Amino acid sequence: MMWVKVSTDKKIRQGSIIHGVNFGYGIDRSPLGIVLTDQCDLQNGKCSFLIVAALYDASDRLFNTKEFQNIFQNAENDGEGKKILKKKTVKGFLEKFVTNKNITRFYFIDPRPCIDEFTPGLVVDFQHIISVPYSDDLKFDIYCDLDHPFIEQMMMQFVSYTARIPSNRVTDQVIEQYVNEFAPDHININ
Repeated sequence: MMWVKVSTDKKIRQGSIIHGVNFGYGIDRSPLGIVLTDQCDLQNGKCSFLIVAALYDASDRLFNTKEFQNIFQNAENDGEGKKILKKKTVKGFLEKFVTNKNITRFYFIDPRPCIDEFTPGLVVDFQHIISVPYSDDLKFDIYCDLDHPFIEQMMMQFVSYTARIPSNRVTDQVIEQYVNEFAPDHININ
């Protein structure tokens, strides 16, 4: 399975992995980016701004997520101050991460063989997005393009991440009340 393909015509399209976008660190220090702008807008010349998300090394971002930190906080202590992570818990977390099923802020991709220096993967960070003025004469270094169906999956995750509606959480006490009310009488859940 290949996540990316070489960009043969060097045209910017949705899913293009590019360099040259200043994410606020200066061009030389900015991460690679991935284009989120709708393909139809790019094809039909209706794009005056390019929407680009930053790409980061997957392992750097993964181990700094709140989800992973929760696993670490819940790890058993070995008595000498070291945390012992349960292999099954970590394995399940990593499997969900690389299949894009547990952290909607990020979308995991493997850019190999186009970009070998980022082994084993990159993540699209949907919290680090920039909109830059776009014209046909604007030049970015195009490394490769995300392939199908990964483009569509990434965009679905982006849309689900940005379309969340904040709401108040139900308290644990209220949840327990509902669980007790809905549980069948013959099953002891406590």
